[in-house]
Amino acid sequence: MSGDWIKYAELGIAALIPIMTLVVGIIVLRLGTKLDATKQLQSELLRKRLALFEDVAPKLNDIFCFFQVVGHWADLDPDEIIKRKRAVDRVIQVNRYLFRAGFWEAYQISRQRISICSRRSDSLRNCGWTCPTSGLGSGATSRTSGRRSFPKRLVITSSRANSTTR
Repeated sequence: MSGDWIKYAELGIAALIPIMTLVVGIIVLRLGTKLDATKQLQSELLRKRLALFEDVAPKLNDIFCFFQVVGHWADLDPDEIIKRKRAVDRVIQVNRYLFRAGFWEAYQISRQRISICSRRSDSLRNCGWTCPTSGLGSGATSRTSGRRSFPKRLVITSSRANSTTR
């Protein structure tokens, strides 16, 4: 009788090894499937983000050039900038959950720093752009060329925050 429990233990261990191998195999298979699904989701998310970037980047660049008075800013019209800003805001707002929270926070800060008075298309001339040296606003045009002329340094003021850009 004393040797019977050893035989039963050996039989139990012999049966338990394939069962444990099956359980570990199923766990590894599920982890692999979840990893593949996560990888595919991240890949699709990256593709969507890149498509949004291709749509939004030129508009953001135009807005940046206009406010920083660099590049092709003189070819841009305040009405065009307002339309582009509204289009960018719409795309970012609709797709904000595709991006990390840090992106949305940074975008909100940039919206506060570069405030466009977009209630009416002609309100850009009255939204607080002032030249510290001449006092001219954003609607000022050069008498000789007829094109808008901005100084190198502009002070942007808004009701939300006061900030200086160069």
